[in-house]
Amino acid sequence: MVFTLKPVLQPERRALRRRPGKARSLLAEAGYADGLELKIHYIPGPNEQQLYVAEYISLALAEVGVDVEVVQSADLPSWAGIFFGGPDAWHMTMNAYFNWGDPVIGVQRAYVCANIVMGVFVNNSAYCNEEVDEILYAAAAETDFDARKALYDEFQVITAVELPFYGINALPIYGPSPDLREEHSAGRGARSLAWKTSGSTSRHRLNS
Repeated sequence: MVFTLKPVLQPERRALRRRPGKARSLLAEAGYADGLELKIHYIPGPNEQQLYVAEYISLALAEVGVDVEVVQSADLPSWAGIFFGGPDAWHMTMNAYFNWGDPVIGVQRAYVCANIVMGVFVNNSAYCNEEVDEILYAAAAETDFDARKALYDEFQVITAVELPFYGINALPIYGPSPDLREEHSAGRGARSLAWKTSGSTSRHRLNS
């Protein structure tokens, strides 16, 4: 999720090979050989960043036997409410985080255990890994750039496997000059897909 923060981004950590056969095998192992029905909620807003991506996910998962119903929340508070129980429990959702200019501001909030709270721009996937917490807190306090980058590299190695979020697209931010555009696009606009977790610790191993 360190999407476009170029000094610490490891692009190769974001790439997952497309293996529909493996996906079907994993579903069968989990007891869903005959298919699975899910919902994906998205935030009402720009169709290009939410609705169309949710529809793509629905079509893509249909290839491996997962029937996904695309659900539009009435508004942002309604969307936020799906994380906290109620009749319209969620399975998957579209999400949007701004990275801002540093991972401490925009990335850490979505991963640390202490931020599993009610609200938005929090850890609403309920992902919790104490090792990841230690790495992120150490990186936040580290002042040496190379040492700090090494910590974020380690963070990306772990979360690329456990995968509480999967980055899908980035929201372009435009400014009045190339320099300003680069500054903004380097710090904002990450979009991702979140999976619902169960228990206090959850690890998603979608590739093996």
